[in-house]
Amino acid sequence: PNTISSSDNDEAQFSDSYMDNPNASFPVKLHKILCNPEYSSIISWLPNGRSWRVLQPKTFAEKISPLFFRHARFPSFMRQVNGWGFHRISEGIGENSYSHKVRR
Repeated sequence: PNTISSSDNDEAQFSDSYMDNPNASFPVKLHKILCNPEYSSIISWLPNGRSWRVLQPKTFAEKISPLFFRHARFPSFMRQVNGWGFHRISEGIGENSYSHKVRR
């Protein structure tokens, strides 16, 4: 029987090329931003790995948003966050972070 095999390298290449696609979905772009260590002082995962927080909204809007989205306004980014079903955590250790019911 014919089987399709792929190496880890092939999967990594597919994943990287998909994430570099300018037409990628909002969650794909957000994940790429969150996984980039250069941005960790501006936006980062919380230690639990299930939620994230924008640490510097103004810097995010000025430096990161224009690279990934068609706007440079923080409220526009937050509208997308809410529109894609992310929910703000309003209390506890993750206060003011965002998570989604679909976890990593």
